[in-house]
Amino acid sequence: MEEPRPGILIVEADPQMSWLLETILAGSDRQVFAAGTVAEAHRLMREKPVELVVLDFSFPDDDGRDFLAALRKRAATAALPVIVLSGLVSPAAKAECYAQGADTFFEKPVAPEILKAAVSARLRRSIEQRREERRDPLTGLPNREAFREGFRRLAFLAERRRDPAAFALVDFDHLASINEAHGYEAGDAALRHAAGILEKSVRQSDFLARWDGGAFTLMLPSTSLEGARRAVSKVLGSLRKHVFRTPDGKAVHSSFSAGVVPVMPKADIEAVMAEADHYLRQAKAGSKKRPQPRYTR
Repeated sequence: MEEPRPGILIVEADPQMSWLLETILAGSDRQVFAAGTVAEAHRLMREKPVELVVLDFSFPDDDGRDFLAALRKRAATAALPVIVLSGLVSPAAKAECYAQGADTFFEKPVAPEILKAAVSARLRRSIEQRREERRDPLTGLPNREAFREGFRRLAFLAERRRDPAAFALVDFDHLASINEAHGYEAGDAALRHAAGILEKSVRQSDFLARWDGGAFTLMLPSTSLEGARRAVSKVLGSLRKHVFRTPDGKAVHSSFSAGVVPVMPKADIEAVMAEADHYLRQAKAGSKKRPQPRYTR
């Protein structure tokens, strides 16, 4: 899946100040989102690719400090950069701000060039760090944690748009036999070979990741169950056309087995994975007629 531009979330109750911050921080390499309430900020955190938060503390519905505390409690946002921009300037307020996990504190008003420079530097470091953390070192694909994040976002958007979505759990066949016959370096090379072909064969809107071992996960937004089956079959056909050669020159014809299931509204990734794994095991067992997944809407 093509990575979205990184997002900056401005959490500011004053509409004029919010507009000013959006103007200062806008750029072609980023997206800027604005929330006027803490509830809206939580919603945008679920929906958007937020890489940095600019936060005030005064809101009609809640306290910004509670929002900061909630970010720090969640594993996915525990290290998210948060820059506080507030009119609360007492030493006690600043100390509390840092104690709750803010990265930087600016008093209002702040010089636009200083704020912009601070945000750009923090955003760049955050993107580099998170990209490294979410990339599988062997295949270069997104890793398990990156897929979890992407799944949550795509499933939420599919539910909101009432759009069909599907999920495939793909497992590379005969990886163990390649490792045993040719060594683990050959097995790693075979996985890189397979990953490269899979990546070229899926749509830009699809989200392919390496899960573990020889297993890959694939999220297919705007795709029916039957459409997903056809897409996975097409990818398998592409993989079979490309012969992998081991370091000693032996040709290996690659293939995979897959379990394909629909992603239902309010889908939980663990439940979807378990269902897909059920059909994957049937495929691995060589069933010629895979039963249709049964589900209720």
